Amino acid sequence: MTSITPPPAHTGSIFSPERVWLAIQKYRTMDLKSASLEEIRQRLGPLRPHAVRSINIGGSVVSRVRRLEEADRICSLADVWCPPAAKAPLGRANRPGAPVFYGAFDPVTAIRETGIKPGERYAVAIYTVEATGPHDDSTVAIYPWIELPYAQSRDQRLVAAITTDFYISEFSRPDVHYEGQSYQHKASCVLAEMLLDLPYRDSLLYQSTLSHSRFNLAMQEEAARERLKLLEVIECRMTRDEGGDEVRSLCLGGYLPDPQGEDLLPGPVPQGAEKGEWRWNVQGADGKPHQTEKILDVLGRPSTPPRGP
Repeated sequence: MTSITPPPAHTGSIFSPERVWLAIQKYRTMDLKSASLEEIRQRLGPLRPHAVRSINIGGSVVSRVRRLEEADRICSLADVWCPPAAKAPLGRANRPGAPVFYGAFDPVTAIRETGIKPGERYAVAIYTVEATGPHDDSTVAIYPWIELPYAQSRDQRLVAAITTDFYISEFSRPDVHYEGQSYQHKASCVLAEMLLDLPYRDSLLYQSTLSHSRFNLAMQEEAARERLKLLEVIECRMTRDEGGDEVRSLCLGGYLPDPQGEDLLPGPVPQGAEKGEWRWNVQGADGKPHQTEKILDVLGRPSTPPRGP
């Protein structure tokens, strides 16, 4: 199910394509390295969400990957969770000190976005997402508009189109795997805060930088603790990645959450993994239907009326 939160019913200067376009041009003249998040938010004020597409991701499975050094061991839920506030750096959807749960809707995307190379150890934590209710629309989809059913004028359509295109471009900046480049995510961090400040919204779905047909999730940590349920953790060492839909690895062990606490207990490895090379694919470890196809199907459906306040 999708829903659209429409902009205010009145018309006027709020729907000024020229004002929105000018704000983007002024933002692009800023020195992002030295600019504060507050300065960027002020500059991007005209790009506040004018219309928001929200979807229900309840029942989805998301993967989170952690690179492991040789001395690292997987012992507790914290070992596969987002970093504590004191260690949370600026990210695509979070400011420093404000951790956000990041994951992907398939394990291959999660592995590649983490930058895992052949020979490296890593852990894949697999979670299921619980819906907030029968009419859950708490996840904002940052995705191109196919239709804008609530637009009442040409200017309103243009403002929504320009704003959405800018959001997508900022969320599509390359992943930062080296020190000193995180400033590139300042704008997307500010835009994420604008979206998550909206009522009933706790997470963002956006396209992977690796492929426009793969999707990532960013969820506020408080919501993630309520909505994400850990299914299993699988420890691997990558053997090869030749592109396409598969990543091949040796499975080193499996872990399950302790129902009585925060520990992880030894568990079974995926069926077939004990025989040698394990193949991660875009369908996940359990061969469930391709989630990307489900997401694209939801995003392409005609919009349903928005949920009331």
